Amino acid sequence: MSLQVMESLPQEPGPGEFCIRLPEDIPFEIAATSMLRGLTAHMLLTVSYPVSSGPVLLVHAAAGGLGVMLTRWAKHMGAAVIGTASTKEKAAYVIAKGAR
Repeated sequence: MSLQVMESLPQEPGPGEFCIRLPEDIPFEIAATSMLRGLTAHMLLTVSYPVSSGPVLLVHAAAGGLGVMLTRWAKHMGAAVIGTASTKEKAAYVIAKGAR
């Protein structure tokens, strides 16, 4: 999936056209941070450095929200991931998510 940039919208967007309905049990703050993490991971893995099968990536703080997302997504794209973590418990968590 690649990011498509449009010069302009084909028509004026209507109310709610770019909205995502949240389930009642997901707070707005959680949804917003998850969306931001996803956009950041997407840009890092497809624009900043387009990942394909084969490269080895180093992900610092791999047990954090963005680190876990980067690790899992990069593994899915075929990269090997080395993750750093500050404690043995976090290192075990990172390994369980696919990092070395």
